[in-house]
Amino acid sequence: MINEERIRRMTKLAIFDEGIGRRVLPMGKYLKEDYNSLVIIRSFFLGSVSFALLFALYILVKIANNALELDSTSLKQLAFWTVGLYIGFMIVYIVICFAIFHRRYRQNREKIHAYRQQMKELAEVYAREEKERREATIAGGRLGKSLLQEIRKEDIY
Repeated sequence: MINEERIRRMTKLAIFDEGIGRRVLPMGKYLKEDYNSLVIIRSFFLGSVSFALLFALYILVKIANNALELDSTSLKQLAFWTVGLYIGFMIVYIVICFAIFHRRYRQNREKIHAYRQQMKELAEVYAREEKERREATIAGGRLGKSLLQEIRKEDIY
């Protein structure tokens, strides 16, 4: 027989899996510290690439405008400003990424906890159904055996 409670729970879990579960559940594989470390490392590399592209674009614009002077003093000054901007850019970028992903992790952990709680409740429903089925089988088997024994006794006498 179909258990409506079980079907309802399974449908709810399937909707979660197909919807936000695809984005949220992989995050549940990581501990908080591991996830934050991963975000910082990824942000460092993506920030470095972004800064390099922006800096290359700046140099190309300066070359196109013939405004780039290539004497040793201006190159030292350009290098100094580039390193300073890079460090400042990376600090701001990593802090913003950390704040965003930390908040996402915290919110998604709550969703994952609720998902796991629903999975546990579904497992309890399955266990309860299995127990009821076994008890019905045992009771049916005992009832069947006792009837069979009574019938045999009547046939003997």
